[in-house]
Amino acid sequence: MRSPKVLHYFNDPGHGWLRVAVKFIEEIGLKDISSCSYISSSGEWVYLEEDCDADNFFIQLEKLGIPRPAVKSHHTNRRSRIRSYDCWSPQQEGDGEKESMKKHVFTIKGGSLGRRLVADLVDRSAWFELTPVPNDCFELTVKSEHEDFVRKALWSMLNGKNKTPGLLAMVKKLKDMADPATILWFIKALQETLPAEIKHPQMPEAEYQGEPYHNFSAVCPSCKRMSLFSIWQTEPKPCRCGHSPWGRKEAA
Repeated sequence: MRSPKVLHYFNDPGHGWLRVAVKFIEEIGLKDISSCSYISSSGEWVYLEEDCDADNFFIQLEKLGIPRPAVKSHHTNRRSRIRSYDCWSPQQEGDGEKESMKKHVFTIKGGSLGRRLVADLVDRSAWFELTPVPNDCFELTVKSEHEDFVRKALWSMLNGKNKTPGLLAMVKKLKDMADPATILWFIKALQETLPAEIKHPQMPEAEYQGEPYHNFSAVCPSCKRMSLFSIWQTEPKPCRCGHSPWGRKEAA
């Protein structure tokens, strides 16, 4: 097994990827690659996303006793062409099956605070579920019963095809769990793109028992002050300064 002496890292203003030959990925037996990574049009290269997937790659090299290659960085101020490639999927054989939902998974890396907030939000959502993965990451996926509706909205967001102002930026920010209000912006934006029949899903009566609202503190995007927000399902209540989490002044 010949390890590459130099690897190339590419990044744009939103994210970064480590380019590795697909053949080498197969040789070292790396299986834990998320759909946040891309595969080149030729099928020769995989662009490992800079957080979990690149970390897993270097961990695998260490396990096999393979020296860590040098990394050369390349930066562009524009949207990288890498984003136009297909997302990595373990189902590379065109067997005619339905497009893998693996292409519509968010791999998120964050601390314990972010994990708790997202987990709580997912528990109250009719659309998403959360799955822990290695390296303190977790995957946010669409529940199977809503796949047909939601996956297209997610896919268009990730590829910048949805022209809702700020929507793609919200998706990029979802990786940063420092600001809980960002999560609400994303959920709100997604909600506005969904068909009417699942915008306000009916939950079983038992799930409404207990505290009606989940409260947390966050910096208001309008007045920049720390304030208290409340959320139930995906309908947030105004913060104490009178703004909604996505910056609009609520009517009195």
